[in-house]
Amino acid sequence: MEFPVAEKSVFVCVDVQEKLLSVISEAEKILPRIKVMLQGANALNIPVVATCQYPEKLGSTMKELMEMMPENSPDFGKLSFSCFGEDSFREKVAPYRTLVLFGVETHVCVLQTALEAIRAGHEVILIKDAVGSRKESDKEAGIAFMKENGVKIMTSEMLLFMYMRSSRHPSFKEVSRIIR
Repeated sequence: MEFPVAEKSVFVCVDVQEKLLSVISEAEKILPRIKVMLQGANALNIPVVATCQYPEKLGSTMKELMEMMPENSPDFGKLSFSCFGEDSFREKVAPYRTLVLFGVETHVCVLQTALEAIRAGHEVILIKDAVGSRKESDKEAGIAFMKENGVKIMTSEMLLFMYMRSSRHPSFKEVSRIIR
């Protein structure tokens, strides 16, 4: 595997909505890692795209997360489980080689998005410590299935340091502070 390149990457925050997160196993551990990813995106100038499942019923992406995202980050509403079910999402991520996925639920929306991204020719990285499902067994099965189908599995810290490659990177101090 080549090192991911920030300029060719987009972070995809999948369906992190209050109503969904409230039923996710270990949400209290996942949410801080999602925040690390969003802060890291800002530090490394990586664009972020958010999605929300059935927003009319489940609401939008959590306001506190939207406020952490780079300016003008879109929040696409969707009814399909895969984010690729929405034309506007597909168009937005088309220019990027690498899609970095995190959010909920691992075994449904994140999984289907990952598989369609690979089918569309993207490299996909799943942030293992920033995804969740209602049941831990579903999360584990979703991660295993994605790995078997070509998704790279990483942690938030692992990926952010991989982007920088060296302590000489201009964002090293900021990213180090974010991770702590």
